Amino acid sequence: MLFRSDAVAAMRVKNRPSRVVASFGPASACPQAHPAPLSVLWDVGDVAVLADPGCAVKTPALRTVQAHTTLTLDGREPPRRWDARLTLARVDGKKARITGATDAWSSMGFQHERDVLLNQARLLVTDRLTPVGRARGRHALRVAFQLGAGWTVEHDGTNWVAKNGALTLVVQLPATLAWSVVIGQDGAGRVRGHDGALVDAPCFVDRKS
Repeated sequence: MLFRSDAVAAMRVKNRPSRVVASFGPASACPQAHPAPLSVLWDVGDVAVLADPGCAVKTPALRTVQAHTTLTLDGREPPRRWDARLTLARVDGKKARITGATDAWSSMGFQHERDVLLNQARLLVTDRLTPVGRARGRHALRVAFQLGAGWTVEHDGTNWVAKNGALTLVVQLPATLAWSVVIGQDGAGRVRGHDGALVDAPCFVDRKS
C-alpha cells in the first residue's frame, strides 16, 4: 500500500508491518519544525529502524539537518524556507518506490533528488546531486542514516550488522565512501526512546570532500 499525499509506503513482512515515511514536502512554517529536506523514517513493527530526534526536542544540535537521515553540504544548514516535492509514488507488486526532489541546496548550485525503494524487508536509498545554475568548486558532502533506539552495531568484516531484539539488519553502504558509526555526539547519535526521553543510538555517517 502507498499513500501518495503523505509519501508513506507500507507493507507486511513476516506478519510485521514495514512502513517508510519520506519527508518529501516543503519546509514547515511550524517554529518547532526541523530543517530536514528529503529525510526518511523506517519502522518495522513497533521498532524504529531509521528514526528522528522528535519534533519537540530542545537540544539545539538535534534540531539541525545533520541530526536526520538525509545529506548536507559544507556543514551548512539549508535556508529556513525551501521547497521539496514528491515526483514519483508507485507500487509494483511487492515493491513501493517514492522519489522526491528539493531546492534546499540551490544557493550552492545543486538540486538534491532522493529515491526510496521499499522491497519487503529491504530498503534501498539512492541520492543524486544535480548541478543547477552556476555550480562551481568542490563541496564537502555528509550523508547520515540515524538508527532508532535499542540498536547495537558491529562490523563483520564485510558489512555492518545491526541488531535490535529479534531483528537483524545488514547495512550495505558504498565502499567508495568512508563510513563511521557515531553514538551520542552533538548533531547525531541521539533519538527519542519509547518513554519520550532522549537516548543514544547509532548513526552511520560519511563525510566526503
